[in-house]
Amino acid sequence: PQKGCLRIDFHFDILRGVPEQAVVSGGRLAEQDSLVEHLRAGVLYVIDRALQGYQQMSEIVAIRSDFVTRLREGAAVFDIVEERPLTPIDHLAGVTRDVQISIPSARGQPLAGTPLRMVEYVYTDREGQSHAARLLSNRLGLSAELIVLIDQHRWQIELFFRWLKCMVGWKHFFSESENGVTLQTYIALI
Repeated sequence: PQKGCLRIDFHFDILRGVPEQAVVSGGRLAEQDSLVEHLRAGVLYVIDRALQGYQQMSEIVAIRSDFVTRLREGAAVFDIVEERPLTPIDHLAGVTRDVQISIPSARGQPLAGTPLRMVEYVYTDREGQSHAARLLSNRLGLSAELIVLIDQHRWQIELFFRWLKCMVGWKHFFSESENGVTLQTYIALI
């Protein structure tokens, strides 16, 4: 890789608050492609909407894993299969809607025919402003409240990067080679 073209993709366990895998690359693959290349079966992937892609989610399902992601504005057109009832706990979590959906196959979407679920909820940011979010998942058996909680735990990733920068003092790399960056990454994590 040329100078300045290194990237580290972390696979992060949000429940334990630790990275499970760090993939150092020369920036040859887009982040979405790097994730697909390193998918494992039996994992629940929590995907940021910036990395969301229907082909990627289809690959996650094909490997027998699951996903929860925030839907982007203007997401694919879908059909509502079933409106699911909300529990009092769902309401306390800010859930406003829970529906099973399907993506029509006529549009050529990779997830066409896969049973999906969309959970809408309202949350309040640090400034006290209310925002609505739509979550998409292939986990039909989880409660809507738990899907919201999974999305909220996604912020553990941001806290991890803040820890790396502030507590470990990881502001720049001491090496510009893949091996050097790999060593610095593992030393910081140890």
